[in-house]
Amino acid sequence: MEDTVEGYVERLKSLQASVASTFKYQIDLVEMTLRAEGAADSSAGAAAAAADVPRVRPEDLAALEGLEKTIKDFSRKMKGQLGEVMSRHVRIDVGSLHEMGVGDVVRAFRPVSAKTTQQRLSEFIRGESSGDDFRLCLKAGAYVNSLFEGQTALMRTVRANHREAFEMILNDHPDFEVRAGQVPPLPNGVRGVAAGDTVVIVACRLRRWDMVWSLVAEGADPNTVGSDGNLWKKALVFACEAAERQLDPESATFDRRS
Repeated sequence: MEDTVEGYVERLKSLQASVASTFKYQIDLVEMTLRAEGAADSSAGAAAAAADVPRVRPEDLAALEGLEKTIKDFSRKMKGQLGEVMSRHVRIDVGSLHEMGVGDVVRAFRPVSAKTTQQRLSEFIRGESSGDDFRLCLKAGAYVNSLFEGQTALMRTVRANHREAFEMILNDHPDFEVRAGQVPPLPNGVRGVAAGDTVVIVACRLRRWDMVWSLVAEGADPNTVGSDGNLWKKALVFACEAAERQLDPESATFDRRS
């Protein structure tokens, strides 16, 4: 049965074996192809081959770089999804572990779910708590890059213009390129965030200029693009349009998401 622990673990192991097997097969195939081509070139021109080391084409290098990025993204998403599973089943006293000096090891597993993290964050933003619970989430290992209600924790701080929480998450080294998902619709939903936005675009939409500056200074991509209806625009375009609305509201097109 798939809903048993044994069935669940068996599916995980099967997935692990499938990914490893497929990856190894493809790499072996590429290796054989490249070496066979090199051997053919050597037999065609032995003198030239003695002087030249076989090289790959520029597009092959580009493909490898793309693969490295794909694997990095896959690894991040895999850790996030499996971390969500762990967070639903693991309950530990992290205080004693930090005192023992192994807190960083526990934190690497990111055991605190996005939902729990952002709920504690919202309480802090609304002034319902001092922020200690949210700080504990970050200390224990919060999934700040995962989405809850279509947005990351950092996007939530930008929307609320809560500088203290914003800085706390920046210190946790978040991923600035995570894109928003489907957010709850207005009038009671999320304002200032559209599906596909990165946090820089959210900050531009809402004219949080000091936060835009901080995000770019920390490594966020100012050339990232986001959706505006049927159009895709760079963050700079969103910033210019938002600034125009701020300086001259009557002459600018009103954007309900901002």
